[in-house]
Amino acid sequence: MEILTEEADAIEKKRLENREELLRMQVKLSQLTTANGRNKIELEKITLSNETLIKNNVVTDEKNTKLDKEIVNLI
Repeated sequence: MEILTEEADAIEKKRLENREELLRMQVKLSQLTTANGRNKIELEKITLSNETLIKNNVVTDEKNTKLDKEIVNLI
């Protein structure tokens, strides 16, 4: 009878440990889900910003090329 009680106690202890681990993992999942959402928003902002910068760089490169030609012609 004592062995059964010890086994029951061990099983109950393990069940409580598993429950605590499950709660920790649920909290971690929630944190990661929230962080993932924030990172997606940040990625969208940066992607739009990069697209704008790339377009501006093309325009600036064209202006630089034109100015280089004018300088060469003046020299």
